[in-house]
Amino acid sequence: YVEAVPETHSGRRCLTQLVDGIEAASRDDTSRLDERHSEVGRMLSSYATLLRYDAQWGLAADVHGTIVEFAQRIGDGARMLDSMLMRGYSLRMQGRLHEASDAYAALRAAAISMHDERYRLESHLSDAKVAIDRGNSPAAREQLDRTIAEARAAECWTVVSKGLTDRARVAAMQHDLELALICSYEAL
Repeated sequence: YVEAVPETHSGRRCLTQLVDGIEAASRDDTSRLDERHSEVGRMLSSYATLLRYDAQWGLAADVHGTIVEFAQRIGDGARMLDSMLMRGYSLRMQGRLHEASDAYAALRAAAISMHDERYRLESHLSDAKVAIDRGNSPAAREQLDRTIAEARAAECWTVVSKGLTDRARVAAMQHDLELALICSYEAL
């Protein structure tokens, strides 16, 4: 697969480094194993990001699934939660809404078990986006309003901003342009 990627494409360099990192990890003694695992995880994440930039959603979802399994094995909770979110996003971008919903539910369960409020709230924002994609603006509006309120209470300002941006989108879809403007302004 690496040979099939044009030499000028940024993905080739990333894949080459990934293969080199995996090979090095298999040769290293156990004293450097944690360091190598971290490098491989970082390279996998970089590759998944490049795939998303190229709108290769199916492959991005697969790579993020691999990262989730890898992160679970090495105990990298932050990378696991982020890849769970990005896997759901990639599935949603493909229109695989049922699978995306399942991915977001798995993210929520993992975030709750790890006591990670940000990713728990992110999973609810993602559910609202699935509702928007399904054409259910009232359900999306309700989910967003509830999630924004919870994010404010938790002082999770990243989620508040993202939620307000999505709430502005729903308001615009419902022809409430004044609310769309208010939400957009506050999100900024």
